[in-house]
Amino acid sequence: MTRGVLPAAVVAGVVCAVAVPLGRPGLGWAVGALAVAVAVLVAGPRRPLHAGRLLAGAGALLLVGTAAVRAAGWLFLLCLAVAVPLASLAVAGTGRSWRRAARGAVAVLFAVPGVGELVRSVRLPRVLPGAVAGVALTAAFTGLFASADPVFAHLLPRVSPGGVAAGLLVFVVAVAGTLGLAGVRAQPLEDSAPREDRAPREDRAPREDGAPRAARPLRRLDWVLPLALLDLLFAVFVGVQLTVLFGGHAYVLGPGGPSYAEYARGGFWQLTAATLLTLAVVGVVAQWASRETPADRRLIRLLVGTLSLLTLVIVASALRRMGLYVGAYGFTRIRLAAFTFEVVLGALFVLVLAAGVRLRAPWLPAAAVATGVVALLGLVAVNPDAYIAGTVIARYHHDGHLDAAYLSVLSADAVPEIDRLPEPYRSCVLAGLAGRPSTVDSWDAANAGRSLAWRVLRARPVPPDTVPCPHVFLSPRS
Repeated sequence: MTRGVLPAAVVAGVVCAVAVPLGRPGLGWAVGALAVAVAVLVAGPRRPLHAGRLLAGAGALLLVGTAAVRAAGWLFLLCLAVAVPLASLAVAGTGRSWRRAARGAVAVLFAVPGVGELVRSVRLPRVLPGAVAGVALTAAFTGLFASADPVFAHLLPRVSPGGVAAGLLVFVVAVAGTLGLAGVRAQPLEDSAPREDRAPREDRAPREDGAPRAARPLRRLDWVLPLALLDLLFAVFVGVQLTVLFGGHAYVLGPGGPSYAEYARGGFWQLTAATLLTLAVVGVVAQWASRETPADRRLIRLLVGTLSLLTLVIVASALRRMGLYVGAYGFTRIRLAAFTFEVVLGALFVLVLAAGVRLRAPWLPAAAVATGVVALLGLVAVNPDAYIAGTVIARYHHDGHLDAAYLSVLSADAVPEIDRLPEPYRSCVLAGLAGRPSTVDSWDAANAGRSLAWRVLRARPVPPDTVPCPHVFLSPRS
């Protein structure tokens, strides 16, 4: 490193200590990230800035900068979790292989002064990657679950550090991070020729179970600890779901807090993101986890099977939340597509459980594709626009709220459902319907949905002088 790195790191640390708000997202996070980036660029060695590194650095700054744009804490935590390894890649380079990219993403951790020596001195290099991965995954899922469920969030410990202590912590982390990034930039990962990329031929030979052998399979400690931590976290969250959401209690968080129904309707999107992320974790373990010994295979079945079963409960919770939400407000295209997507994710976890019986499932890719195709065909069979119109109209019959603006963007498939509205609402909604057919299709454009709509409108035509409904129509009926 150059002599100017330490003063620049101290300046960046002071800026971060003053600007970064630990308790919530804010502009200070972007200011602190920019200060660290400037310190690394100004005080580090003069090296050519390749396009890949520039894009990675810009991406890291943009992710941290989302703190000034979005107030959702869980979203910023995910952005921050991605920004750190991306910043490491910006100074280390990615190389031309997945392994080189993975090394570059964690290079900054071992370049922080003292970290590499500490890891080597305690002789636990095999435990550390799994522990780091487990903590990172647990933190990400905890943020998603806490945002999705206020009851689960109340179980988490409250951390409210004092101003001085928080500033000191930020200062230390910022200085160490700046020194680490500068150290990686001084000796980038690309400049060394890693021997790991030249895997011996025997590492590429097929395994005994017939599956192709990974070039460098994950050792047991690399994946057992993260999965065990996730199983524990998921078990706690599922316990909350079973006792509160599925128990049917009229739960109220406190005076002035949300009712049970309001509580249950929230969190669908966070749980969907958690389900998708869990599927990615299971895929990584299935692809790269070592399964050479019977103990390895038993652990995969136990930990992945448990995680998949718990995830199915989370899928059920997400679907129930969406069901309660739709019961109050009706379906939209986005809600119906998300509901279908969550059902597909649940079906994929069922396939994962089936594949875990023998830990060999050459049929799984085809089955996953077939699941998606069947779900899409099922959505077509449901007739989405007609089904959506039915839920919107059901809300009108319940409380008099008619979302005519949304009905007007639906296709001709919705006409038979809209036809069931009482007058004058039927005519004014149909008058504003963009997809209302006005003529019979020619043979080359024949369509069953438009044909049915045309027959409905020919039997009960809309008066030509009908004015479209207001965007949202409130009727006195309830």
